[in-house]
Formats: sequence, structure tokens, C-alpha cells
Amino acid sequence: MTIFRRKITDELQEWKDGRRGYALLIRGARGVGKTAAVKEFVESNYESYILIDFSEPREEVNELFWNMFHIDAFFEKLESIYNVKLVPGHSAIIFDEVQCFLRARECVDHLVEDGRYDFIETGSHLSSCPGLADIRIPGKEHRVTMHPMDFEEFLWALHGNDETVTTEIRNAFLNLRPLGPDLHASIMEDLKKYMLVGGMPQAVAAFIGGAEDGFALAERAKLGILAQFMEDIAKFGDTDEDQAKIESVFKWTPLQLTKRDKTFGASRLAPGACVEDYEESISWLKDAGIIRPCLPSDNPDWMLWQNFGDSSVKCYMADTGLLTTLNYAVSRITMAEDMYLHNDVLEGRLGTDECMLLENVASQMMGQSRCNLLFYKPCDSAGADFMIYKVLKICPVEVRSGTARGFESYGRIRNKYPQHIGKGYMLHTGDLAVRYTVVFLPIYMAMFL
Repeated sequence: MTIFRRKITDELQEWKDGRRGYALLIRGARGVGKTAAVKEFVESNYESYILIDFSEPREEVNELFWNMFHIDAFFEKLESIYNVKLVPGHSAIIFDEVQCFLRARECVDHLVEDGRYDFIETGSHLSSCPGLADIRIPGKEHRVTMHPMDFEEFLWALHGNDETVTTEIRNAFLNLRPLGPDLHASIMEDLKKYMLVGGMPQAVAAFIGGAEDGFALAERAKLGILAQFMEDIAKFGDTDEDQAKIESVFKWTPLQLTKRDKTFGASRLAPGACVEDYEESISWLKDAGIIRPCLPSDNPDWMLWQNFGDSSVKCYMADTGLLTTLNYAVSRITMAEDMYLHNDVLEGRLGTDECMLLENVASQMMGQSRCNLLFYKPCDSAGADFMIYKVLKICPVEVRSGTARGFESYGRIRNKYPQHIGKGYMLHTGDLAVRYTVVFLPIYMAMFL
């Protein structure tokens, strides 16, 4: 199995060094690489470890968690079952896919208080899994979210962990200087590959290891991941109606993003429906790490996050590579047609679909460092694709295919709210440029916003 360099390793190390007395809970979508990252970390940082995979039930293991009165016996039996010698202060126990056996999560506080070993939990659907309301949520959990590989991690994987390119991008962003035509063109080619392949490690490994067949092998991997998502919808939806709604939101996400304003149109899914009818479905998909909602604001002041306007919302896919596959899954017939799609993306011939992919990849880059994405939707004029905080100011962000020359709505927003609006950022496919208070950034620099 290919092991990629992941940023979650830094968070694991920070937890190990400074948050003793807490278990670490890593949540994220299926397939983002949680288990692989944790295993690599504990193998390098502990003398021994036990990994309990609750997605493959073992009755003899599960029974131990219902009798926690004799904790010495609990650890002794775990050592016997897994044939591992645990060393106090130097061993870790991993609860993998903990959403499949919530009793284990309920015992975390008791186990952490014992103090002998470190505990790491991984899971998905942790806010919507059945039975959650029946357990006591642990207080001694440090919770982090793991996302698909971001563009920087993808570049590390693509270039053998060479940081030269990512360092050049970061320095250019910090110093607001263009990269130059040759380097910019090379990075844009890599970004197009990223939009096609995405950041799910299984797809990235297939692409890198597949040579000339890399795109086709990555497509197969992504189709398998999408099939797993559909299985989860069938497994975790409370009723047939709930499952149908979740499935509709999931499958129709690409079509919603081809609209001019990208907002979620519930009436497309069911006549007379409104966004509120699908609120729980959207929340379920967000909790599963499959989509990333972007909420509206009609009043961009310093309390932006409280000013949700109407009930409109935009739903982006959490992984752009999966969006590409889902968008064309219905019409895709042969591998040759897959290659036509790949060539269209690489050569910039997608038209409306290119705008969809660029805006989604921007949402993916900016959303991984934020709890919520927001967009500005005024009643009387053009808005902004995104609104972000930077240096105590709110900055409008727009996304354009091609090389942009202006940002018309920024001037109107700044004039209306002069005290609260900072710089404007135009994400486009051209190189970096600065015009007055608007910064024109290559789309790949969205990862630093």
C-alpha cells in the first residue's frame, strides 16, 4: 500500500507531545486515509500498538467493553487476543471505525484516566450514526478532521516529496509576485490533474502508479469510493424516505453546480420542495465528509457568520476528483470516452463544466481550514462567490475561468460596507497580479487564503 506524506501527521505529533490525558479522535470521510496515517504514525512513535477495527466485529473484543470494572483484566485480555505486549507510557490503542461500536467510544474517558496508554479513535458519520443519542459523549477527546489530500499534499505525492514547487508557490503568495509564465503553466497542468484525480489516496496512488493508464485507474478507484458512499447512505439513513433524499442531494450536486449562481435548487429534486425539506440530508452528507455546504450572508459586517440571509445554500463536493467522476458517471460508457474527458480538462475545453470544477476546487482549498464557507448574496446587486476573514476584515472572493481583468462586484460591496471590507481576491487561471485593493491570484493559491 502506498503511504503518502500527510499533514495530519503534524497534528498527531502535536497531540502526542502536548495533549496527554486526552484521546485523539480523527473524523473524516471514508477513504481519506485516516487508518493509514494513524498506523504509520504509531509504528514510528510507539514500541507497540493494538488496532481494533470495529467495522469487522469480533464478539470477544466487543464484550470486553461491557465490563470495564476490572481495567487490568481488560488490557490483559486485549494483549492476549491480539498477541501484543503493551508497554505503559510507550504503547497506543487504536479504535478504528469507532462509529460501528459506540460503546467503545463511551469508555474512552475511563480508559484515558487510567493513564497507561494513548488512545486514538478514527471514524466517519460521527454526528449522525445510529445510537449516538444513547451514549455519553467523552469529554477527554481532542477532535480533528482529516480531509482528502489537498493540492500541496498532491504535489508532494506527484513529485516524490520534493517541496521546491510548493515553496515557490508559497513565497510568491506571501510576496505578491507572479511566478512567471513557465512555472505558472506547469503548476496549472498539475492543478488540472488534481481536479481530475482528486485527493482520495486510493485514486492518487492509482494515478501515480498507473503510468499511461493512470487516469483510467484513478477513475475506477473513484467509482469504487462513490459506490461505498451509496452503501453508507443505505446503511445509515433512518428511513427509506431519508435515504432517498440523501441520495438525491448527493447525485444532483454536480447539476446544481452548473447553475449560474451555484445555489441548491430543491424544486429540481421534488416539485414544490424547498431547501428546508433537505436540511437534514445536507447535514448528513456534510457530517459524512462528502459535501461542503456554503452558507449565504446578505450583510457582510464583522458578525458575518450570524447574518444568514434567505434559505439558499450552495453544496460543493468535498473532493473535486469525485465531483468530476460523479458528474460524468451517467454518460460515461467506455475508457476511450474517459480519455476524451481528461483531454478536455487538461486542454481547457470544458466551458461551463470548467467553471464548476474551478469553483469547487477553490471551495475545497479554502474550506479545509474553515468550519464554514460563506458567500455574499445581496438582494439588489451582484454578490461574491465566497467571503473570508483575513486580518480582521472580510474579503470577497470570486472565481473565474480564464485570465480575469476586473472584479466589478467588489467595488460595490466595498462602497456599501467600507469599514468591514478588506482586499478583494479574484481567483483565475492567470498568474498573480495586484490592481489597487484587488489581488488576482492563480486558482491554486486559494490553499493559502
